[in-house]
Amino acid sequence: MAGEPARLGPALDGLRAAETDRHLNYILASELRSYRMHLTQLHRNLDSTWLTLDRLRTVYVYPFGLRDVRPAAAVTAIRRLAHRDERPELLGVQAFAVRGRLKMDDVWASVDRAARPYGGASLSMPNVRLEQPDGTFIAELSCDVRFTEFGNHYVRFRYSSRDQSPQQVRDARFRLSNLHADIRVRWIALDGSPVDVDPGGALPPERLFDLADLLQRATADLVREGTEIAQGRAHVVTTVYEASRGRGPAAPPERRTPVSMGDEMLAAFGSQVLLQPVSYGTATLCDWTLPQRNPVLLEGVRHLGDVVAVATNSTTVALVGTAHFKISQYGSLAEFVASLNGLFSAWNATLADHLRTVAAMLADHDVNNGADLAARKEGLTREQLRLHEFASEVRTTLTTITSPTFLASALESRMLNQLLHASRFEQQAAGVTERLRELLQEPIAARLAALERLHNDRERAAEARRERSRRRLMDGTLSAITVFAGVYALIGTVQVALDASLIGPIQAVTATALVTVGALVTGWAVFSWTSRR
Repeated sequence: MAGEPARLGPALDGLRAAETDRHLNYILASELRSYRMHLTQLHRNLDSTWLTLDRLRTVYVYPFGLRDVRPAAAVTAIRRLAHRDERPELLGVQAFAVRGRLKMDDVWASVDRAARPYGGASLSMPNVRLEQPDGTFIAELSCDVRFTEFGNHYVRFRYSSRDQSPQQVRDARFRLSNLHADIRVRWIALDGSPVDVDPGGALPPERLFDLADLLQRATADLVREGTEIAQGRAHVVTTVYEASRGRGPAAPPERRTPVSMGDEMLAAFGSQVLLQPVSYGTATLCDWTLPQRNPVLLEGVRHLGDVVAVATNSTTVALVGTAHFKISQYGSLAEFVASLNGLFSAWNATLADHLRTVAAMLADHDVNNGADLAARKEGLTREQLRLHEFASEVRTTLTTITSPTFLASALESRMLNQLLHASRFEQQAAGVTERLRELLQEPIAARLAALERLHNDRERAAEARRERSRRRLMDGTLSAITVFAGVYALIGTVQVALDASLIGPIQAVTATALVTVGALVTGWAVFSWTSRR
């Protein structure tokens, strides 16, 4: 923005010529067209009134939730470290401080003393230094990890800057992206020297997103070793404290006029960078110059002319004419709303885990095993109880957040509701509660009863088969006994005939042998036929 404006016109002429080159394929031509359109918009506004952000704060919010640890238990684990005055070593440095309470301002006070308060614990880490690959300084950011009793945990990076051009604001907001170009991310020791981040076997961080990911996992292990996390969508909150307008880019301070109304800010060229979501990749030069279509601007925040713009992954707070501390309070509301994405991610992950667990327990892979069926029945009962406890926690949290007495101030409560509505909080909450309702009404007991009936039917069928087999065996045995009894009677008759000298010894032996063989054959035949019936 501090370059020579006269060189922009010839550059555009060169782009137009290159764009129509017949040797250029349509893919590369589309890239040149995008460059030309954005630079043309820049060229058209060289003599327009430009916006300069004289004083602003940028906060990067990387939300996450814990999938298998309740929020209160996570906060308790961090508070134990604070009570023992422990400062764990994380990613190559020792935590600067562990606080058992979040640093909250008055906006979070509640008029309902019986209501569930918003609070938690935090770990403050050493400052973070961002450098270009060659070591050139970019920015220094504060860093802390916040655990809340609602479950909307998040990693927070913050830095303040002055006299920023629209391009510099765009670059600062773009650092949120997980596709940002590689930079060097290092800690700053207490003596001011840079310290490399120790990723503990993982790849070293090359952007803020990477460091946030490492911190989420490292601090989750402090709560409980091996705890799984559910990451939400990252969000950047840009809070404008002072702004001014001047003719052309890079106007010196003495030629700029302070902005006193939000309309003045929006009319200045460069304000569009405050209204756009953060792109996760860079496709063209000066990609902020084109107007934003239908930005979500909140009306009636505090004063006429205040600007609050909410996009998919960014929020801009510009309360012109409001005291610094009140602007910061509103910024804390915006941070809170941005962090809820991690809470919803954890809730959805918990519901998905429940579905997988129930599906595995209801699988008909071992229905003949009565012991397995009983174990699955007990497991399903426990899983349903856990689901009811989870549903109670979800409903309590949602009810508290939307309660009119959640915040003491009615004005701040209305502001929070506006931010929640702009972030589609109602749709996300409705999706979770609907899935909960469906799962709680899931006829798991009926499906389990059907499995039990199937198991019992198969058991009865197997028992009937065994009973028939026993009866056949008994019938065959009795038939064989009857045959052998007849044989013994015939042998007795032969013996009587031999004693009366009616037959000779040879005839008696022959007759006995024939009767015995015939009896054996007949008995076996009768037994086999009876047992096969």
